[in-house]
Amino acid sequence: MIWEYRLPDFSDDGYGKAVHHLFDVYERTSKRKLIPGEQGRVGLKVYSASGLGLSTPKALVLAVIQELEARKFSRKDIFIIDEAAYNLRRSGFLPELSQGGDTFKGVKVYALDQNRYWDDDWFYTSSIPSRSAISEFFVRGVFNREASERSYLPVPLILDADFWINLPMVTSHETIGVCGAMANATIFNISNNKRFIENRVHASVAIAEIAAIPEFQETWVFTLMTLERYQFIGGFMFNFRYTQTEPFLWLSTNANAMDYLMFQRINKARAQERLRIFKNPPDFFEYAKSLDIGDYEDVRVVSL
Repeated sequence: MIWEYRLPDFSDDGYGKAVHHLFDVYERTSKRKLIPGEQGRVGLKVYSASGLGLSTPKALVLAVIQELEARKFSRKDIFIIDEAAYNLRRSGFLPELSQGGDTFKGVKVYALDQNRYWDDDWFYTSSIPSRSAISEFFVRGVFNREASERSYLPVPLILDADFWINLPMVTSHETIGVCGAMANATIFNISNNKRFIENRVHASVAIAEIAAIPEFQETWVFTLMTLERYQFIGGFMFNFRYTQTEPFLWLSTNANAMDYLMFQRINKARAQERLRIFKNPPDFFEYAKSLDIGDYEDVRVVSL
C-alpha cells in the first residue's frame, strides 16, 4: 500500500501538515510507534546527487525533523546522511566551506565519502571490479581484488539508529532505468558504487540484494517520496526543462512499488515529449520481488 497525501503547496507549512498526517497513519496501520528505542537515534537518507534543483526539499526534511521532535527525539539524536560532501554542500544541507560546520538546522550531517562511517565487518560483496581498480592495475600493475569487490555499508543506519527514513528524489537514468527510492536506499548508500551505476544488469542485482540485507530491512522503516519535482531524462544532471511536478507526498514500506509507479510516469512524460521511452522495466523490479522485499505490481495507492 502507498499512502498519498495531496499537498496544498510545497511550503514548510504544507509539508508539515502532510508529514504529520502520514506519520499518524503509518503508526495506526503498522502498530509501530516512531519513538526513541534502544539507540535513541534516527537517520534521514536524503538525495543530493543532482544538486539544488533536484535534491530532497529542505522543507520536507525540516517537516520530518519537527515531527520526530514531537515524538521525543531531540535534534542531536537525528542525523542526515548521503553519499558526498560536495553534493550535500551544493544542495544546501552542509554550510559553505568558508562558514564551516556540519549541521543542517541543528541536525548533524554525515557525508559517506569522508570515510568515517564504514566498518570492515559490514560490506556487500560483488565480483564486479570498479573502474578505478582496473585503471590502477593497468597503470601500476596493482590489483587489490578484495578492496575492489567490496562496497561498505553505512554503519550509522544499521547499528546506530533505531530506524531510518528514506527521502529520495526521482530521475530517469539510462543504466538504472529509474533512480528513485530503491537506488537512494542502496547504491547511493554504499562505497565503491560507480561499478554498479555504469552497468544495467549489475546495478539491478546490487539494488535488490543490498535492499534485502536483513540489517537494512530491520532499520529501514519506510520511504517518504515527494513528487514536487521529478526528471524524466538526463540522468543525474539536473535539467529543469525535463521535469514534471505533482502535488503529492507518498509514504510506503514498499519502495519497489513506488519506483514502478514513477517508472510509468517517466515513460509517459517521455512519450509526451516524443522522446525514446524505456521499452523494458529495470530488472531490479523483478529481482526485488523474487527476494520478497516488494511486489511492484500488486499495490494500491490510498489517497488521504
